This record gives sequence, structure tokens and C-alpha cells, in this order.
Amino acid sequence: MRLHRLACLIALALVGNVAHAAPWTYRGSLSDGGQPANGTYDIRLTLLDANGKRAVVGPITFADVPVENGSFALDVDFGVDLSNASAMKLRTEVGERGAGFVALGEPSAFDAKATLAGVCWDTQGNAGTSASTDFLGTTDNQALNLRTNGARRLLLDTKDNVVGGSAANLANPSFISQTVGGGGSAAINCGPTSDQPCRNAVGADGTTISGGFANSVSGPYGTVGGGVSNQASANSATVAGGKENRAAQDGSTIGGGRDNTANNTHATIGGGLSNFAAGISSTIAGGENGTASLGGAIGGGDTNTAFGAYSAIAGGRQGVARGDYAAVPGGFQNCAGGTASFAAGFNAKVRAPNGQLDTTCTISSGDGNGDEGTFMWSDRSDLDNGFVSTGPNQFLVRAAGGVGINGAPVADNVEFTLLSSSNGTDVANVHLRQRASGGPGILFSAAQGTAGNNDASFFIDHYNGSAQARRLELNRDGSVVIRSNITQTASGVTMAANGGSFTSLSDRNVKTAIVPVDSGSILDKVIALPVSTWSYTAQGEGVRHIGPMAQDFKAAFEVGESDTGITTIDADGVALAAIQGLNRKLEAENAALRDGLAAVQARLEALEQRNR
Repeated sequence: MRLHRLACLIALALVGNVAHAAPWTYRGSLSDGGQPANGTYDIRLTLLDANGKRAVVGPITFADVPVENGSFALDVDFGVDLSNASAMKLRTEVGERGAGFVALGEPSAFDAKATLAGVCWDTQGNAGTSASTDFLGTTDNQALNLRTNGARRLLLDTKDNVVGGSAANLANPSFISQTVGGGGSAAINCGPTSDQPCRNAVGADGTTISGGFANSVSGPYGTVGGGVSNQASANSATVAGGKENRAAQDGSTIGGGRDNTANNTHATIGGGLSNFAAGISSTIAGGENGTASLGGAIGGGDTNTAFGAYSAIAGGRQGVARGDYAAVPGGFQNCAGGTASFAAGFNAKVRAPNGQLDTTCTISSGDGNGDEGTFMWSDRSDLDNGFVSTGPNQFLVRAAGGVGINGAPVADNVEFTLLSSSNGTDVANVHLRQRASGGPGILFSAAQGTAGNNDASFFIDHYNGSAQARRLELNRDGSVVIRSNITQTASGVTMAANGGSFTSLSDRNVKTAIVPVDSGSILDKVIALPVSTWSYTAQGEGVRHIGPMAQDFKAAFEVGESDTGITTIDADGVALAAIQGLNRKLEAENAALRDGLAAVQARLEALEQRNR
């Protein structure tokens, strides 16, 4: 019969104070005739000096040691402090049922200090260890298992895989650098229908599950942080947590929430419920039931859909960004149907392309781009009917309460209010400017009012951003000036404050080529000028006017700018000249009558003289 040692010959089983005698456990195996021994045996141990000649401790005899399938274990108390002892040798002898002892080979080396420091580990800690040579683990191609209550709690294998937590957690042995940090369970009541295993499982190179239950990572370098029933099934996919989330394409990410799916490369869902990032590089920050296509983004809200490429919805409910690059900032049932369109507020509808309608975008533009470039904002004044665009590149606002810039409308029946800026000039301006070279335009201004009084002036000017020429003045004192030039010179008409008619400019200093008229000739032309009563076609026959036709007036007098209109100053001039001609004619006729009367009077006086 022969005795041979296991890998650890002497192991510290219990310690009190290692400075005193301490119990040791000696484990070994015994064979009898080449077969594992069974039965009881006597074992004798002796500690010898380093040369194996002199007994230092012992011999110590253990009678009737049970041996089962060749294995036995002895609790040994050498009775002395060996923590600082020099190297020694251990002689082992065995006997059977009181027979003599037989030495099992030559004494083996026994270094108590080295054994305490590096070969076996004290449950209260070790001193004098070396990080380069002392370790817990295996030296062959076998995994290291740490257990509690007999169940595995941590597995370290030779492919750099680490599996912690439940003994049901798995790492595929075909891959390397997989990690399960913890969590998991041996139950099978997880998943959306409560019929899936609750273990955590990794199955590709470089995959990680930090914890939680029923999580799986099957794409290389994928990660699940925790939560329940989350899946990272593509290369570098990530689910940070939550429940029943799926990062299903390369580089996709889900932060948390429940029942979210990142189903295209580099798609991202921050959280929320039942969101679907369907397009490449699409993003949904949160909310519920959101869907984003290529490059689309949804900030949150409920049942929002970014169908268009690179479209965006910030929030709200039942919004649709149907056109590419379209935007819906929020609100309810808004549709940005056209390319690069914008819809906000309540039920604003930018018409979508043909064939791309849904429950929110219910109107088509009739072409393939929708009403592209259109901006819409709608109030809630019409809850039943949407505010709908009619063409591309429109700017549309529905605001039943009015629109204000720098201030709110002052009354319910005012649709638009522009309040002057607070730069000290207290002038409200609107500039209509053309694209032509030099930037010609018209400037409308409200200015010169007195604080507390309703007496602001209104001006219309030609204005290109630098040069300014006033064309109309409605002055705060009630007077009116209309200039018929763009040089700011004195031409046009005026109406005095509290007046009832316009005054035409007739200053001698602004006139040239002055030629006297033949008032008699003017009178003859006036007498010959046809004068009628008539109606303007646009007014209808119910409104009658009296006067000459412009063509006849132009032919007769050869004045004015055209033969389709009669200027008031020319009509006044003709009337004055005709009056002068009539006056001269009457004076001549009166003079002739006076001369005739004088002759008759003379004849009468002569007859009276004869009759006397």
C-alpha cells in the first residue's frame, strides 16, 4: 500500500491566533494494490529538520482514520507556533489495524511559513504575500467557480469570460471577453408573456450584461446595463436598462423605458414607451408610440411620427412630420406634410405629397413634394376644421385674437398690431422693399403722436434704406399732404386741418413756360364741348355723373397728361378762362347796347325839340 499527496498537502482549516499552536488539515489519498483504499487506517506524522534526520515535532499518531474511495482528511495540531519556523520535512507513515507503520516514500518538504503565506489562504487574511506569485485560482485550463450555499455565484474561465449572479446566467464558451455582472434567476416566468427564462445570457465577443433579469446580448461588443427582458442583438448595440427594450441593429442604443425598439443602425431611443426608431441614425428621446425614419428625431409626446428623412417633432400629440426636413414643434394633430415645412399649434395642415396621407395628414397637395417650404401656425379657434395650406412656400398664421409684434392687439377686432421698438424714437415702421438693384421700397410709418392723445401721424415714403422721399402725410393736426414726386419738392395737393377739399399746388415759383390764353377762344371751345350725364360702368346706372369726356376735353384744349382723365386744375382753369371770355363778350355786347340806347335817346330828344 502507498500514500500520495494531493495538490495542497497542508491547509489551514481553523485559526485563532497564528502566534500559538493552530489546527491544520492534512488531506491525502491512499491506494491499496493499485485501487483506491476503503476502510480505517492508522496514520503517523513527524516533522523533521531540513535534513530529514532529527524529529522536531512528533511523531503524532492518528488511529482508525476513515478512508473512502482513497481519500482522507486529518485535523492536525502540531502544538507549536510554526508561523516563523524554518523549512522542515514531513514524514508520513501508515499502518493497518494496529500493524506496524510503513513510511510513504521519502519525507516531503514542509515550509510552514510559505504554506501559510502563499499556498493556502487564511479566512482572516494573509501577510507577506507577493502579487506576482501568490493568487487564488487555477493553473490549468479550467474555470474558477466561487459558490455560496453550494450554488455558483461567480465563474472566471480561461477565455476572459466572467459570469456573476445567478447560477443560471450563461456565457457562450465559443466567445471571449464576455461579462455578466450579476442578477438573473433560474425562474422561467420572464419576458412579455411571462414564459421566458429569467437568466442573463451573453453570446458574442466583448458582450456585457451588468445585471437585471432575462437580459440577453447576442451582438459582438453589445451591452445591457440592467432591467428586465432587454435585448442587444447587434454589433455594439446598447440597452442601458428598462424593460422589454430591443437594440436590434449595429450601434443602436436604448437608454431605458419599456417596449422600445431601435431597429436601424445608429438609432437611439432615450426612453419612454413603445417607441420605434426605424431609420438610420434616427432618435427618439422619450414619450409614447413614437416612430422615426431616416435621421428623424422625436423629443417626446404621444403618437408622433417623423416619417420624412431628417424630420423632427419636439413633442405634442399625433403630430406628423411627413416631408423631408420637416418640423413639428408640438401641439395637437399638426402635419408638416411638405419638404422643409413647419406646422405648429392646433390642427395645422401643410399638405402632404400624393399617396402619403394618414389620419393626421388627410389632404394632398397634388404633387410629389407636398407644400414644400410652407410655415403654418394655427390657434384653437376652429376645433373641427384644420387650418390648411394652399401652396408651397407660404407663411400662414391663424390667430383669431389678433397678431402683435412688440405688443398685443389693443382690441378684439384688431387683427394686427405693430408696436414701435423701445429704441427711443417711438416710430412704428413697415418697409416693403424690392429685390431690384439699389433696394427701392415703400416705408409706412406711424410717428409724432403726443403721449396720451390719439393723434399719431401716418407717413408713406419712398425709401431704399438710406434715401427717403415723403409721398403722403396724414398729420396729427388733421392736415393731409400728397406729393406727386419722389424728390421731396413741392408738388401735389394738400388738405388743411378741418378742411373739406384738396388744395392743388399752383405756386408761380414752381411753374414754367407761362403763356396767356385767349379766353374768347376758350369760351367758344367750352360752348362746343359736348357735356353729358353718364354712369361709371363699375358703379352701374344707379349712380349718375355730369361732365365732358376726357377725349373731347383733350382734343379741345390740348392740356393734361392723357386723354383718359381730366385733372381738376385744368378743368378749373378752363372754367375760369371761359368765364373771362364770357365776361368780355358780355361787356362788348353791353357796350354796343349802351351805344344804341344812347343814339335812340339822342333821336328822341331831337324830336322833342322839333315839337316844341
